Amino acid sequence: MADPLDRLPEFFAEVQTRLLAGRRAYGDKSFSKDPRELLAEVEQELFDVCGWSYCLYVRLAAMRQALRDVEPSYQVANGEPTAHDTVPAPANCTDVPPRQADPCTAGK
Repeated sequence: MADPLDRLPEFFAEVQTRLLAGRRAYGDKSFSKDPRELLAEVEQELFDVCGWSYCLYVRLAAMRQALRDVEPSYQVANGEPTAHDTVPAPANCTDVPPRQADPCTAGK
């Protein structure tokens, strides 16, 4: 197995790309914002990441079911269905309400 840290430069390059995009769009205002506003932004982003993770989770469950439908011998962990294999999949993730206005970017 490759060293997991081998991709660290790629990760930091992505972070730098996002920071530069933010600079072009908003300037460097985030560096002087009240830390409470930045915490609110981080909190909202964490909710987004959790939501996107759930969307992927649902899609993977549907893929597992599709594999079982075409290949009955397809098995999951130790041949036993796990709790996540029984979660009903919604049609899509568009039923999620939009997040509230972001205090760091409101009015921009």
